[in-house]
Amino acid sequence: MSVDVGQSLSLQVHKHRSEIWIVVAGKAEVICGDSKFPLSIGESTHIPVGTQHRLSNSGPDLLEIIEVQQGTIIDENDIERIDDLYDRL
Repeated sequence: MSVDVGQSLSLQVHKHRSEIWIVVAGKAEVICGDSKFPLSIGESTHIPVGTQHRLSNSGPDLLEIIEVQQGTIIDENDIERIDDLYDRL
């Protein structure tokens, strides 16, 4: 998955899956529950089921991550958007 400079994914939650994000290029800013933290190349984080989360590109270059999804529903029907820059609520 790629995130352009200055862009963010929706603040969202999944009720049926967890995710693991691994940064392979660029710099990320992650919101996971009440925590907000940076991730650099080679670093990863786990997003537990039911946890609000958001991924943003905080660097000057394209952010590229590998996303691993685990759970009983692995499709777009398991996205509840809380806040979205593109009005997809």
